[in-house]
Amino acid sequence: MPDRRSDRGRHQARKRAVDLLFEAEARGLTPAELADSRNTLAETDSEVSALNPYTLTVVRGVTADTATTEMETARTAALAEVDEYFRRALRAVPSIAAYLDEIAARPA
Repeated sequence: MPDRRSDRGRHQARKRAVDLLFEAEARGLTPAELADSRNTLAETDSEVSALNPYTLTVVRGVTADTATTEMETARTAALAEVDEYFRRALRAVPSIAAYLDEIAARPA
C-alpha cells in the first residue's frame, strides 16, 4: 500500500485554498489579493503563519482562470435552464399524445 502521508499536506492546502476562496468572495476581494495580504500579515505578525506554497498556487490559479470558470458556470446554468424546459416539455408529451387522435379526427 502506498504511503499517503505526503498527500495530507496537499489535502490541507486545498482545504485552506477553498476557505480562502469563500472568504475572498465574502470580502469582495480576489483570492490572490486575500492570499497576498495574508502572507504580508504573516511577515509582520508572528501569531499568523504564512500560507502553504501549494495553497498559494491553487489560489493564484483560480484567480487566473476566473474568466474561464465564470463562462463555464454561465454555460452550465444555461444548460440547466434548457434542461428544465425540456423536462417540462417531456412531462406534457403524454397528455398531448392522448389528444392527438381527437385532434386528427376533427374535420378541417
